[in-house]
Amino acid sequence: MSHEPLLRIEDVVKRYDEETALDGVSLTMDRGDVGVLIGPSGSGKSTLLRCVNRLTEIDGGEIYLDGDLVSGPDTDVDELRRQVGMVFQDFNLFSHLTARGNIELGLRRVRGMSKEDARRVADEQLEQVSIARQADSYPAELSGG
Repeated sequence: MSHEPLLRIEDVVKRYDEETALDGVSLTMDRGDVGVLIGPSGSGKSTLLRCVNRLTEIDGGEIYLDGDLVSGPDTDVDELRRQVGMVFQDFNLFSHLTARGNIELGLRRVRGMSKEDARRVADEQLEQVSIARQADSYPAELSGG
């Protein structure tokens, strides 16, 4: 019996003109895994995440989600983005919404969840990344601004 990881990134390359942001990056994550991308500003962390949900197109390599190639031309990008959410760094958060509210918004608008279900999922996700205590904080409070 073969085990297919939830996310598999193989030799991903992303270039911007003469600068290489990602150079042969590979990783796998199983369902339930929690991972951390650590590195200095400009090292490609956000670029890699943006490549997974096709906000940024890759120049080489492949990305698979649940066994399906999602970096190929036949991918329904809208459907992919319904499955792969991304909360941007604080400058892109809605400043009038709390951390929980920013998460709930996508769950309700894109996935059609009820307010109660979106709140439950948002709280679970905040707990999973150990910031549940900041659920009712606004972006300026989260960044210290």
